[in-house]
Amino acid sequence: NLSKVEASRSAAPEDMCQTVSSLLKAEIDSGLHVPIRGKVKLRDPSGAVGLLWMRRSIAFQASLYQSLVEAHYAGRTVKPSEAAISAYNMQLSDYH
Repeated sequence: NLSKVEASRSAAPEDMCQTVSSLLKAEIDSGLHVPIRGKVKLRDPSGAVGLLWMRRSIAFQASLYQSLVEAHYAGRTVKPSEAAISAYNMQLSDYH
């Protein structure tokens, strides 16, 4: 996913990709993503999709670690695999 963001940033003029917003705007302005009824359909590969999956991955990891920490402080034992399945179901299952 990071390579998608780096490729998008390399393809755009340097002054157009100083921020995440400007990177996404450059992709939209280039015609990479298609506006449909007031929304934008993201195409893959793209920096936007790379960033989206990086955010989803961070949310998954945060849920996983939160579950393990909460169980520890509550004096419960949670198998890491159970915490991972729970985090997957909360954060990623809708996208697979």
